[in-house]
Amino acid sequence: MVLLVFELEATNDNGDRYLLQKRYNKSLHPKSNLRQDLERWRTKPFTDEDLHYGFNLEKVIGITAMVYVEYKDTDRGKWANVDSILPAPELQLQPSGSYQRVTESLQES
Repeated sequence: MVLLVFELEATNDNGDRYLLQKRYNKSLHPKSNLRQDLERWRTKPFTDEDLHYGFNLEKVIGITAMVYVEYKDTDRGKWANVDSILPAPELQLQPSGSYQRVTESLQES
C-alpha cells in the first residue's frame, strides 16, 4: 500500500493546514487507481520507458494539484475522501513544512 497526502491551503482554527490522503495498492498496472490518478495528474500516460525501472513516487512531492473531494456521511461522522487529482500549474503554494512523512510500511488494521 502507498499513501498520497495532500496539504491544503485552508487552515483550521489553530492555523494548521488540513491534510487529505488517499490510499492505493502499490501497483502501476494500467487499471490500477494509482496509475490512473498519476496519469491524470501528470497529464500524460506512462510509457514503457517510464515504467522500465519503476516510477519513483518521490517525484510528486511538492507538485501542486487540484484535489476534488467527495463527502460521505457514515455512522462515524462525515468524511472527506479524495475523489480525483488533477494538475494545478497555476497554483503556487508553498508546503508548510509541518507535515512529517511516514516512511515505514502501512499496516492494514
